[in-house]
Amino acid sequence: MTRLTRMILLILLCCCAVSCDKGATNPADTLYKQEQSADNLKGLIEAIVKAQESGDLATAAKLANNLVADADTLKKAFKDDPPSDFFATQVERLGRFPSTEAELANLVRRGKPQYTQINIHATTTEELIANTGVAAREFSQVPRDFAANLRPGMTFYAQEFVEPGKEAGRKYLMFLWDGARWRMIGPSWR
Repeated sequence: MTRLTRMILLILLCCCAVSCDKGATNPADTLYKQEQSADNLKGLIEAIVKAQESGDLATAAKLANNLVADADTLKKAFKDDPPSDFFATQVERLGRFPSTEAELANLVRRGKPQYTQINIHATTTEELIANTGVAAREFSQVPRDFAANLRPGMTFYAQEFVEPGKEAGRKYLMFLWDGARWRMIGPSWR
């Protein structure tokens, strides 16, 4: 084997190792590629529900597990200086999120068989605080004191299962893009 051939093989092995390592960081990333767009969030919800309804609870749980927020997500979602007791309460409430495969697989559910349409609504921190626009219509359950502690300039999403042509259905609130994937911080205000 020539020296040039060995160098080429070494470069190829290094490239393979790097590309394999990228995919190893989060197994759910191979199930659904997450991107920052409302359509992508809708697609993720559809993928979770499709797996759930087909009986593939393992896949539904893996996908839904990515939505569960952690303390780092809360740091991105809330102001740098929220009252310490407020932030501590929010972190404590993370423990209420589902943790078993069966619970995670059912994190988001259609609710009724006729709820076949998925709507995504986006609003900003400022609209949530002022209770205007989409926030007033779709995020009315979010308390003002909770909204007042959110980081300015953020966009939050509500996901809703509805019967086609209808306005109301089953709603999940406070999804956000954390820079790498979709997360859900609601209903942490309860």
